[in-house]
Order: sequence, then structure tokens, then C-alpha cells
Amino acid sequence: MSLRVEPEATVYTANDGSGQKVLNFAAAGSTVAQLVYHGTAGDYTTGAGVLSGTDASAAVWTIDFSQTALNYTTGLTNGDLIDTLTTTGTQVIACQGTAGCSLITLKLTVAP
Repeated sequence: MSLRVEPEATVYTANDGSGQKVLNFAAAGSTVAQLVYHGTAGDYTTGAGVLSGTDASAAVWTIDFSQTALNYTTGLTNGDLIDTLTTTGTQVIACQGTAGCSLITLKLTVAP
């Protein structure tokens, strides 16, 4: 399944050597979903917000960025998911009103 996402994605990378990064999805000037990689000192990513996209039939699918696949809370660290999402992708749960929820591979193409 391929989803078209309207919010603009921007990656911000710290220039202080910490390795920290932020991936923002913004619509109408407001952040709707965000991932924060906490850098080499923590080596984990946290997420918040909901990203919506449409499939080929124009059905709306949502991806909750607070789900375990995208949001580290405890246990094994999840590393730099911003890098993973923009290279190989990662498995997440996407939900659609009539179809229910599915495990998909989320892979993003982010313009520099």
C-alpha cells in the first residue's frame, strides 16, 4: 500500500555534535506529527501526533506516532528511527475506518 501524505515533512539536525534530530510533519503552519531522535547519548526516538494519508482509492489512513513502533518509553532503545524511516522503513500500524488496522512498512522520502 502506498499513502499520499499532505503535511510537509522537514528534518532538523543539531549541529552541536549531539546527533539529535527532529522530523516534523506540518500542515497549515502547525505540527501534526513529530519524531525526536535524542542523539547518541540516549540512542532512542520518541514520537507524538497523528499522520494522515490517502491510499489509491482516496481512503484516509492514520498512523499514530505515539505507538510503540515509533515511541520509546522503556526497555530496549529503538535507535534513530528518523534514519530508518528515510532509508529502509519500519513496520507500523496504520488504521482506516472501514478496513480496520494493518501492519505496514512506513518509508518516507524527505526533501532536503
